[in-house]
Amino acid sequence: MHNDGMQFVIGNINPSSTIEQIVQSCASYVQKLSDNSSSEAYLNWNAFIAESINRTEKLQLSGMIDWLQQKDLITKEGMDFINSINDLSDDLSLSEVVSKIDSIENDILSSKMSVEQQSYPLLYAAVAKYSAQYGELQETSSNSKWKEIKTARKFSWPWKKDAEGAISGAIGGAIGGIGGGLAGVGIGALLGAVGGGLGSSIAAIFIK
Repeated sequence: MHNDGMQFVIGNINPSSTIEQIVQSCASYVQKLSDNSSSEAYLNWNAFIAESINRTEKLQLSGMIDWLQQKDLITKEGMDFINSINDLSDDLSLSEVVSKIDSIENDILSSKMSVEQQSYPLLYAAVAKYSAQYGELQETSSNSKWKEIKTARKFSWPWKKDAEGAISGAIGGAIGGIGGGLAGVGIGALLGAVGGGLGSSIAAIFIK
């Protein structure tokens, strides 16, 4: 879903696109996944993704983790796993990032945390990994539209912001923004994570 979403959004934006246009494109993609074509659903997703981007920018990762801790939705061990991914050096190549996240992901799965406690660390790891893989693919592709935007905007692939946005979107689901929380694997929360990740990572490229 995530990488398909990236392809969908890049087909609808260009180097001069506004944040509003990015939000609209992300909302259109998530609405398509939700199989609800009503104008009300589109407006709800538009507002949800805009809120997720705002939450990501306002709270940053530490603030979102604090919120999860206050609600007993994440353990200290889970928090440490997320921070270990976020602390990966920006000097690493995207392939090195993927390799290190793979190792951390295995550590999460083999930890003594319950399935529920693993939810947020695994979400962060999965989105970060797939975002980095997608970015690496775009760097080696001869016909990637992202290269046009990268030349114009001069950015490094924002895989960390992608993962932060996914957490933000999942939080939105957990507090009832679109559907059930991650613990119940509600489709609303999962779509919220996809929309939040897409919106926040792409917005990070355009917010200067």
